[in-house]
Amino acid sequence: MKRLFSFFILLFPLLGFAKTTPEILSDKIDSDGFRIIDCSRITVGKWTDRISTSLSLSCIQVGDSATYYLTIKMVSASPLNIRQGSALVLRFGDNEVAQLSTGIEYSDNIGDYNAYAKVSYYTIYPSYQLSDYILEKITRFGIRKFRIETVLKNIDRELDNDKLKEVAIFLREEYRLIQNQIDNKANDIMEGF
Repeated sequence: MKRLFSFFILLFPLLGFAKTTPEILSDKIDSDGFRIIDCSRITVGKWTDRISTSLSLSCIQVGDSATYYLTIKMVSASPLNIRQGSALVLRFGDNEVAQLSTGIEYSDNIGDYNAYAKVSYYTIYPSYQLSDYILEKITRFGIRKFRIETVLKNIDRELDNDKLKEVAIFLREEYRLIQNQIDNKANDIMEGF
């Protein structure tokens, strides 16, 4: 029982029970000239879910072209694998449905071991490229339900009306922050070297 209690105490910050505010976490330009902007995450689902999920927007800019991604942080007590081309099915707040797919494979079969709780947890960050239309739907209506295709099983999350509105506002604000950030100069890795 003590071990189980310790496990939940240590996972509490990982699950993001505290309210989060949208913010830019990183803005870097790599040596290939790709500008990568990553934002904070909002947790979706229940605290009893076996796989914790949280959503955020990210952006990759090359020259004047910006491509947006919906990034899902997934944390589990067992290994996680998503194959290249695996689907993400979204149902928006207006009940329209869209399907996205991954461009690469995501997997964590090694995990991180917490010696205090004597438990391992596995984390992946699958990203799904967003068209302008889907980005507009997400920021306007929010995501009512989504299904992530993984190697072992599909993971479903359905949001109630309050969480639907909260996620829509959160992702809309992240989109606004990214647009403002694109207008600013990024932190170039070569700058000042």
